[in-house]
Amino acid sequence: MSVQSKLWALGRCSPFCAWRAYKNISEWLHQLSIYPLARSTRYPSTTLLHRTTPRLQFTMLAHILLAAVTASLASAHFILQWPETAGFIDDSEPDSPCGGATVYVHSSSPQIQVDQFAISIMSTHPEGEWQFRATTDTQPPYNFTDAVPVVNTTGIGSFCLPFMSVPAEFAGKGGVIQVIDNSIDGNLYQVCHRGFT
Repeated sequence: MSVQSKLWALGRCSPFCAWRAYKNISEWLHQLSIYPLARSTRYPSTTLLHRTTPRLQFTMLAHILLAAVTASLASAHFILQWPETAGFIDDSEPDSPCGGATVYVHSSSPQIQVDQFAISIMSTHPEGEWQFRATTDTQPPYNFTDAVPVVNTTGIGSFCLPFMSVPAEFAGKGGVIQVIDNSIDGNLYQVCHRGFT
C-alpha cells in the first residue's frame, strides 16, 4: 500500500482508526529506514543495517509529520476560520447550540456589516449540509434566524461564502453567528460573537 493511499485512508475513518493507521504508517516508515539489510561479504552469516542518508531521514520525518497532521485532522469535524470561532472544542462540536464554546457578546466584539460579510470554513468531511444562522439574543435560548438557505458541499478542504447577510434590524446590536454542519457524524456546531453594523 502506498503512502498516499494510507494517508487517504486516514481522512476517512474515526479517531481510533486514524491513530491505528498512523501507527501502521510509522512502522512502515521505520522499516524503510533499516531495510534493505546488507549482507557482509566477509561474514556471510551476519547482516549489517543499511545506514540512511540525511536526505532519506528528512524525507521519512516529513512523511511521519504529514501522517501526524492528517491523523489530527481526521478527528476534527470542521473549523470556522472566518469570522473567528468563539472556541473550537472538537469533542464538544456535537453539543447544541454553540459546540461547547462559551459566547460573550459585548461592545468590543469584532464588527461585521449586516448587508455583506464572508464566512470561511475548513471541512474534513467529504460531504456537508450547512446552515448559517444569526441572532441578537445573548443568552439561551437563542432565537436564531437563517442567514441563507441550506448550502451543500462536496470535498474535503476550505471553502468561502463571500456574500452572507443578516436582517437589517440587527444593525447596531451585538449577536452570535452559528454554523451547523449536518454531516456523517451528525449535527456539528460552531459559533462566533460579532457586533453588527
